[in-house]
Amino acid sequence: MSPARTIISALLALNAVACSAPASPAEIEAKLKAATLKATGSAATATVIVTNPQETPKRWLWNASVDGRAFTCDVDTFFELPACEPAPQTGA
Repeated sequence: MSPARTIISALLALNAVACSAPASPAEIEAKLKAATLKATGSAATATVIVTNPQETPKRWLWNASVDGRAFTCDVDTFFELPACEPAPQTGA
């Protein structure tokens, strides 16, 4: 592939990403649930509850409950490289 063709392909790909419609709240919640399952190593059948989702310029931050276990989680804005840490249980 020629250098010019590579550059044009890259620009077209960036344009497609930049012009895509923003995700709906339901789509964001589904992505956060999937990221939680991935980061915690939980089965796809686990019950995940996402609370307090917050978007920063570079990351999403949220609290999650996976089958009753509490976590604090974060992931980049591309929903790659999720991380969850056990959170202290309150009211137990």
